[in-house]
Amino acid sequence: MITLKKLQWSNCFSYGADNELDLTESIVTQLVGTNGTGKSSIPLILEEVLFNKNSKGIKKADIPNRYIKDGYGIELDFTKDTKAYKIKIQRKSSIKVQLFEDGQDISSHTATNTYKTLQEIIGI
Repeated sequence: MITLKKLQWSNCFSYGADNELDLTESIVTQLVGTNGTGKSSIPLILEEVLFNKNSKGIKKADIPNRYIKDGYGIELDFTKDTKAYKIKIQRKSSIKVQLFEDGQDISSHTATNTYKTLQEIIGI
């Protein structure tokens, strides 16, 4: 079973730097807010970090906050069975993807191959 633990992101969509969502507090997490506050951006950020794409087909160039113009970063901590994982993405002019298993860097030399490893881990 996959359990999401913590999502951190900077400069995605309308969000600025250093955002964090701790998902360990309860089994069910509910996002509540008025229109335009970024609720629907959070699942898109999760899709980007896990699958390197999103269900709305938003282009990579449209993900960074347009007012900050410094690229974006996303980190996700999750567990699969008894192992702890972290995926880190830093995208500016190019993409850097790191994947950690129990603190050990298991990234490949390319982002594409690192995502293939991640897909094998989560069972896609």
